Amino acid sequence: MTSKSPVRSCEDIDEVLLSYAVVKAECSGDPCIKEKMELDVKVARLRSLKASHDSMIYRLQDEVTKHFPAKLQELQVQKQNLGNDIQRGVSHDFSIMLDGKQYTERAAAGKALLELLPKMRKQLPAAVGEYQSFSLVLDTDFLRDSFVLKIKGNGIYHIELGADGVGNMLRLENKLNSLPKELEKTEQVICDTQIQMNRAQAELQKPFEKAEELKTAQERLTVLNMLLSQDTKSPAQHLTQPGYESGIMEY
Repeated sequence: MTSKSPVRSCEDIDEVLLSYAVVKAECSGDPCIKEKMELDVKVARLRSLKASHDSMIYRLQDEVTKHFPAKLQELQVQKQNLGNDIQRGVSHDFSIMLDGKQYTERAAAGKALLELLPKMRKQLPAAVGEYQSFSLVLDTDFLRDSFVLKIKGNGIYHIELGADGVGNMLRLENKLNSLPKELEKTEQVICDTQIQMNRAQAELQKPFEKAEELKTAQERLTVLNMLLSQDTKSPAQHLTQPGYESGIMEY
């Protein structure tokens, strides 16, 4: 690996090739060869830039036609679910059903939930009760090696369970009380995603900015190649003629 940027490295290569072109042209004494060598380097560089531009266009097309629409659709469903779950309303009076028994005290409910964990470990995921109008499903987080409680309404919300029973009940209440803020965040993400999609669509309309320069260089290179191909002897053949080393050419 190197600390040089790809652009700088490409420019370095161009400079080396261009220097070689100048030396070769001066040796041959033919200005057409110098121009051809310079154009060879220029066209190669411009084609590389165009290839990068085309690659970016393909990526943007994929994002505009697939990625952004799929993401926006997912976010709209999430927004709808949050709105519906907020409409359910959450009572300030604590009440929860666990394993068929109703609890109105957080401490008792928290203790009951903790006692369910070892009993149901081999049966997970499993429904364990209801909190107001939301169903509760106990599951595990294998990555963290912990238990999670899924709160199911129109959407599904998760809380990680700890060793504090009362703390778990507070997490449950706080999660549902935070739904309005989650709705605001989702609406903002929808807005940001739409802006990103619009920008990508705008970029798709931009042509390769050096297209005319590339076309002109390619056309001139074609002309030079035709002129040089008409020569009966190439510069390389002249270099092998007797007397070249002494500076005297025989004709």
